Amino acid sequence: MKTFTLDEAQSLLPVLEALLKRAIEGKQAAEEVESVLSDLARRIYLSGGMHVDVGAVHRALAHRRVRSEGLPAGR
Repeated sequence: MKTFTLDEAQSLLPVLEALLKRAIEGKQAAEEVESVLSDLARRIYLSGGMHVDVGAVHRALAHRRVRSEGLPAGR
């Protein structure tokens, strides 16, 4: 485990804040995608089934996914 001096820690705060902001934005984007999929699944279930335009859903999800690109994968 790395131990930082006070100066090192203070110099890294802006980087940490930027990464934290990106992580929060990525989480919000993921929650939005999850909400869209949940709403779609609920509409399909309540209607007893339906024809889903898979291409349109895929494009919408891809558009939302672009917003969270560049975020490191969770460990």
